[in-house]
Amino acid sequence: MSRNESNGVSKQGTRRHVMPWLVLGISILVTLFVLVGLGLSGRSLPIPNFVVGQIEVRANRALQGQARLTVGRADLVVGSGFVPQIRFGDVTLLSPRGQRLALVSDLRTTVDMENLMSGRLQPARISVHGAKIAIRRQPDGGLDIAPAAKNFSGATLSPAQILDAIDRTFAAPTLSGLTSISVDGLSVLFDDRRAGQVWTIIDGTLDLKQTKDRIRIDFGFGVTGQAAAALSATGPANSTGKPVPASVALSLTTDKHSSGATLGATLAGISAKDLSLQIPALAWLGAIDAPIAGQFDSGLDPEGRLGVMTARLSLGSGALRPTKDTPPVPFDSATLGLSYDPDKLAIDLTDLRIKSPQLSANAAGKAWLKDVKNGVPSKLVAQVQLKDLRADPRGIFARPLSIGQGAMDFKLDLVPFKITIGQLTIVDQGNQISANGTIAAGPTGWSIGVDMAVDTLKTARMLELWPVSALPTTRKWLTDNVTAGELYDVKAALRLSPGEKPRFALDYHFRNADIRFMRTMPPITASSGYSSINGDVFSLVAEKGKVAAPQGGDLDIAGTVMRIPDIHEIPAPAEFTLKINGSVTAALSILDQEPFKFLTKAAQPVNLAQGNTDITAVLKLPLKRKILNSDVDYQATAEVHNVSSDRLIKSRVLAASTLTVTANRTGLKIEGDATLDGVPVSGEWSQAFGPENQGKSKVRGKIEITPSALKTFAIALPDGAVKGKGFGEIQIDLVRGLPPAFRLTSNLVGLTLAIPEVGWKKPVDVAGSLLAEGTFGTPAKIDVLEVAGSSLIAKGSVTLNPDGSFDRAAFKQVTLADWFKGDVTLSGRGKGKAIGIDVSNATADMRKATFGSSASSGGDSPSLSVALDRLRISEDISLTNFIGQFSTKGGVKGNFVGAVNGSAPVTGSVMTTDSGRAAFEVKSDDAGKVFAAADVYQSGRGGQMDLVLRPVGDRGNYDGLINVGNIRVVDAPELAGLLDAISVVGLINQLRGSGIVFSDVTGRFLLTPDAVEIRQGSAVGASLGVSAAGVYRSTDHSIDLQGVISPIYLLNGIGQIFSRQRDGLFGFNYTLTGTRDQTRVSVNPLSILTPGMFRDLFRKDPPRIEP
Repeated sequence: MSRNESNGVSKQGTRRHVMPWLVLGISILVTLFVLVGLGLSGRSLPIPNFVVGQIEVRANRALQGQARLTVGRADLVVGSGFVPQIRFGDVTLLSPRGQRLALVSDLRTTVDMENLMSGRLQPARISVHGAKIAIRRQPDGGLDIAPAAKNFSGATLSPAQILDAIDRTFAAPTLSGLTSISVDGLSVLFDDRRAGQVWTIIDGTLDLKQTKDRIRIDFGFGVTGQAAAALSATGPANSTGKPVPASVALSLTTDKHSSGATLGATLAGISAKDLSLQIPALAWLGAIDAPIAGQFDSGLDPEGRLGVMTARLSLGSGALRPTKDTPPVPFDSATLGLSYDPDKLAIDLTDLRIKSPQLSANAAGKAWLKDVKNGVPSKLVAQVQLKDLRADPRGIFARPLSIGQGAMDFKLDLVPFKITIGQLTIVDQGNQISANGTIAAGPTGWSIGVDMAVDTLKTARMLELWPVSALPTTRKWLTDNVTAGELYDVKAALRLSPGEKPRFALDYHFRNADIRFMRTMPPITASSGYSSINGDVFSLVAEKGKVAAPQGGDLDIAGTVMRIPDIHEIPAPAEFTLKINGSVTAALSILDQEPFKFLTKAAQPVNLAQGNTDITAVLKLPLKRKILNSDVDYQATAEVHNVSSDRLIKSRVLAASTLTVTANRTGLKIEGDATLDGVPVSGEWSQAFGPENQGKSKVRGKIEITPSALKTFAIALPDGAVKGKGFGEIQIDLVRGLPPAFRLTSNLVGLTLAIPEVGWKKPVDVAGSLLAEGTFGTPAKIDVLEVAGSSLIAKGSVTLNPDGSFDRAAFKQVTLADWFKGDVTLSGRGKGKAIGIDVSNATADMRKATFGSSASSGGDSPSLSVALDRLRISEDISLTNFIGQFSTKGGVKGNFVGAVNGSAPVTGSVMTTDSGRAAFEVKSDDAGKVFAAADVYQSGRGGQMDLVLRPVGDRGNYDGLINVGNIRVVDAPELAGLLDAISVVGLINQLRGSGIVFSDVTGRFLLTPDAVEIRQGSAVGASLGVSAAGVYRSTDHSIDLQGVISPIYLLNGIGQIFSRQRDGLFGFNYTLTGTRDQTRVSVNPLSILTPGMFRDLFRKDPPRIEP
């Protein structure tokens, strides 16, 4: 070969080697010029469709069947730095089964220049703008990925399957050199079928970084749409004041050739409700309406199982509000730290801090998800430790509650929201509080049922723990009126239901407490007892305690009860049953406080009496700020023991072993058996209340009447006048400033009353009447004293000496049977001496009178001074101006003066016979005047008379004996008739002249109320002797007499030894009949011839008074 040939061959070979590089160089230069031109012009160069098809083929070959790519168009563009990029439009990524996984409007890939020079198209970086992805989570938690469309279909993928698909995709040769993928303007429609929410993710960004061993994906986005509407409403505001949209930043790092991955998430402005729907461990946050920001960390193990999730969250201002109709429980903020083990469904609550005006607390503990279905729990059970608990729910407590530590186990039902507290134990100020119950959110509000028990608790602390809305009236009363003290065995229950009034039950014992049951009363101190609220009723019982009374020392109040029958009524009605034991003075000083003022109303001092008392007082009043006296009703009863009082009835001592006291709004009453100055009484003292009764009270009762009782009350009667025991009704009117006025009445049954001096007696079983009225004072006065019974009626008054001794008792118009009527005055004669009796302005009828011995058996006896207007002796005979002085010792006896029928003065004496009746002796120096005054004989003149009357037989009957000396008879028709009948003319003349003198007149007779029976009578003188026997009847003045008339009696009387006594030896028998005004005289002349001894043969027996 020639050189030229060699040269030619050489040149030709050189050209064959140089030409490709030249072409390539020229191509590169052209490409560079094109790229520079495109870069400088900013224009794109469309890529032919066959090239786009080749790109699809190569891309799908690189996807190795994991997905299929379709490209709508492609352009060549030069970006910044003159880096060539292929821009694809309308890129669709399909699953092997044809599902559209993504729709990208603008996808740019930076081609690896080295590979490109080698003829391989291999992307180095990919950037995406405006991608749209539709994802649906099925109820079981599986993911179904599809482009934005109304209808989705296809199989669902688990997170592990998705990670495996990513690994396989990026393991393809075409994508193995891909270092990053960046996405902006990403939109995701997330249809969460499990949560029932549709999310729209906007402005999403995604950065994928691939290295040799791992892939890291960072995904950030904002959230709008159905779910985000609520999110943005609660999210923080920007500078314009508008809510900031919620945002999420996710990170995923996965090792190639493994299903394992690490996951992270950062949240801001996400609704707690929506977050609870995505993360099972936070399902319990669904009841909270608040934005959440925080960090989550988790991962998948090599087998693709979800690992332990940790979270640190911050909740913004929000509220516990399970439903839209549930009243919110607001809080300011909260922080939450936890870890969640999905295999065990266990939550380790490492830190929970809640801050709000209503509740602040720190908690830690464990919880377990229960009844998980499709990945969603319906229940949660937890055990937590509490510390630094500060509770101040709006309107629940009066002031914030601070509790150091506690523990609680509970169950939470998510739908409907219900917390069941199995046990809550709180250590509060050294005391352990245990509770259980339920808190539920219903369609109309909260329902709360809590039971609590406390071993010991201070009273003040119990009131701090008492919700102010639960029985506010009762709580306020306890707050205002129960101080100090300690509670134990406390049990409480609270029930709150929407639309219903709260129900609160409480039962506790207390000790060393001070209780003020009324503002006006001293408090009960050092008390112990128990209290309860049962239904509508509140009660508090003090089993022990005392009250320091204003006077009289302490009072024991064991058994005192407070009761509110309806704690929901406003104002609440309260009933206090006060049990009081102590001195009377102390009790009365309590009862003299407002609103009672018992003693003040009664105008009595609180030291009214001495003794001990047991009081039961029932007060009813409303529990309101200002209580008027008219609002208070009360009823008090008491038993007072060993009572003694000298103030209740002035100057009198009232004593009793036991008295009963009652009081109410109308008045005060004390009743029972007692003694008044030693006199047994049974009755009551009463004080009516009201202005008209101010200072007025009364004593009413039954009093024992005995001789000593009558003396005690200054009812003076002679000794022995009263015997036995009777009873009377006594009334004492007490008026302030005036001496007590009394009134005593009795039927006198059981008493024997007697005036032995007049023979009067009321038997023990015969009723009578006694009335005594007067005043107690110094001295006492008896203005009225009336005694009636067994024919005695006496009305008068009694006065006492200044020293209280008896002065006098004056009775006006005393009536004794039918024989005495007049004034009687009893006068005291000094200590140890019998009273004096003065009778005046009186009349007496001796025909019916009885007299007897004095009751006094020895010593002094009452004296009797009598001044009678008239003393009737018989029907026609009376003594007027009767005045006498008598002694009653051994019977009535003494002397008197008077005038017969008002004209003939007489003197006399009275003595009492063995029969107890009075006998009289009457004397006169003018017998004729006495006979004439007595209308017995009008013809007598002068003469000395001595008349003795002795009672005999029936009342008013007397045996009489009369002696008259030297009486002259003048002009006596009856005697003249006798003398004429015997023709003694001289004596007749003498009778008509100077008269006939009878030196001795005697007679024995029977005096009855209506007749005189002359049993033996005679009148003798020197010239005449007359004897008589017969009857004179005062009723009709009839005369029936017979006798003997003896003339010349001086000589005739010598034969008296042969005749009857005081008859002459010779005389005439006569009869005198008719009336006093018309008499008939009959004489037997033959009887003159008969000696006196035989004269009775000619006459019959004299007339007599028939019995």
